[in-house]
Amino acid sequence: MKPALLLLLALVVGPRSSASAQADSAPNAPSRDTIPANVLQRGVEAFNRHDARALGALYAPTAAFLSLTTDSSARPRPGNPDSTAARFGRYWASQEQPPTLTLLRRVSAGPYVVDEYRLVDDEGPSHFLELYEVRGGLIIHDWILPSR
Repeated sequence: MKPALLLLLALVVGPRSSASAQADSAPNAPSRDTIPANVLQRGVEAFNRHDARALGALYAPTAAFLSLTTDSSARPRPGNPDSTAARFGRYWASQEQPPTLTLLRRVSAGPYVVDEYRLVDDEGPSHFLELYEVRGGLIIHDWILPSR
């Protein structure tokens, strides 16, 4: 490559600004990763840290929740990040021992992800499936198939 072309390329691409580099290396910088499986992995990690704010931030303001049980009257429950965070906070506060969530299996297809979990809380261990729709890095639908 000619030196003039290299210089032009260096000027166009330029060095990363120090502010950009600092933001990317900051430990609490928001992640730009919008891959659905990665969004949900951050959710498992936030759950096990009992970080309600981080978990709530993964849900879209208009996220809908539905627990799929044998009760045919189940209706979607709208949520928002604040109410989602508060709901998890209340759940963790109600437990004598810190609950743990283990991902057993994950299947992804585009924006849809099915996770199989093992939850251990004060009621004992349980298995359940959860189906998510994730768009733009946020959970917009959360369908729960409980075992208890």
